[in-house]
Amino acid sequence: MGRLFYFYKIAKCKFKNNYIPKPKPPLPCHSPKGEPVHVRAAAVHGFTFNVNRFAFRRMTRQRSFEFEFVFEFSCLYFINFANFFKQGFVSYKMVKIGNIELGGFPLLLAPMEDVSDPPFRALCKEQGCDMMYTEFISVEGLIRDATKSLQKLDIYDEERPIGIQIFGAELSSMMRAAEIVEEAKPEVLDINFGCPVKKVVNKMCGAGILQDIPKMVELTRAVVNSTSLPVTVKTRLGWDDSTKYIVEVAERLQDVGIRALSIHGRTRKQMYKGEADWTLIGEIKNNPRISIPIFGNGDIDSPQKAELYRNRYGVDGIMIGRASIGYPWIFREIKHYFKTGEILPPPTTEERVGAARQHLRHSIEWKGERLGVLEMRRHYTNYFRGFPHIKKYRSQLVTNLEPEVLFGVLDEIEETYCEFEMMNS
Repeated sequence: MGRLFYFYKIAKCKFKNNYIPKPKPPLPCHSPKGEPVHVRAAAVHGFTFNVNRFAFRRMTRQRSFEFEFVFEFSCLYFINFANFFKQGFVSYKMVKIGNIELGGFPLLLAPMEDVSDPPFRALCKEQGCDMMYTEFISVEGLIRDATKSLQKLDIYDEERPIGIQIFGAELSSMMRAAEIVEEAKPEVLDINFGCPVKKVVNKMCGAGILQDIPKMVELTRAVVNSTSLPVTVKTRLGWDDSTKYIVEVAERLQDVGIRALSIHGRTRKQMYKGEADWTLIGEIKNNPRISIPIFGNGDIDSPQKAELYRNRYGVDGIMIGRASIGYPWIFREIKHYFKTGEILPPPTTEERVGAARQHLRHSIEWKGERLGVLEMRRHYTNYFRGFPHIKKYRSQLVTNLEPEVLFGVLDEIEETYCEFEMMNS
């Protein structure tokens, strides 16, 4: 069975004797070289969309012609149209950080302190995360052999590709830390220029460096020159609304050798308040000078929003942070939606309890009993969000310190809510 389309072609012809038209800048949906990168599908739900726009120029000895075409297709009848559209028209180039291939449109796990540790990363990888980063590591702790800092260097083969993220403000410390990180053999070394936490910022680390862009560039250059690993950076739009210099910063960081840039769509002053603004992120991606991958970060909490921002801003991939805490299934849900246009049903009670149980067990194995139990507490709310009358069980999970008791509570939750789930299915 075929698909029926009516289509029409609009052609504009410009003709002048002895005139050679000047090349036009690439359209937003094109790479700096002008090759089609992806199709903007804002009107797909109305079944009318622009497939591509391109210029065709033909020059003769005395005359030149310039044709500009816009093809528009209107769908009258379709079979599995969403899947056909996604697979037949939209294609994404392989995204690479150095020689590390991440696929056509990768989903990345953001580095989060006390969250993106090996137990949590394992769950995200199982659910389709393409690349992950460790918790950020203090360079001062690394060069002084601090136990907590060294432990964060732990990475496992099943997590690859993975990046180790560092933060600091001293040139010599950053260079020495880069050498230590390289010995851990990650795929990527990432520099944190985006953490807004006060105790980090007060040391001119994280987002604090956004007050001194020349120093930010100098530190980055030093790290790039100190390691053979691909170096990436994660940062914010600026210090505040009056200092959003991220477009210039992106160019300067690329010039000193970074291989990818992740940008959170807020300023340091905003912290995590208000709505993330991806406008400048899109501007950077469409800057003809920028050739490195650009990853957007901030407020991606659903498959629909991920697709909207992918199409609207043209980024190379999306980095997901807070929305994944206690909900690693967001990676598989986004990927499924990209592929089929369908919303996956939420994870079952068995899946949720199973993930929480695995997370707790691995957390205890990696951090020790007390710390593993304590740092697991932040995840329970999201694991069991939406469960009716869950407060009683949640209170037990965040107050007990005995692993046997906690596993018993999880078993009780599974038994109670699986039965409830069956009754309401």
